[in-house]
Amino acid sequence: MSDNVIDFKKRQHLANHEKKEAGFKNMQQRFESAVPSEKTSKEKLLGLFKKKKNTRTPKK
Repeated sequence: MSDNVIDFKKRQHLANHEKKEAGFKNMQQRFESAVPSEKTSKEKLLGLFKKKKNTRTPKK
């Protein structure tokens, strides 16, 4: 009889986990398509060392 027992909580947990992973993959694809990425490793390194614009207001 124990062979015929179905664990619904486990199936629900697995289904929720699969939905969550699908959402993460979808979000990752949307993010990667929205953000322009550097094409070469040289550009990535140069991007790390670029001087950032100062957004603070100067003190008087």
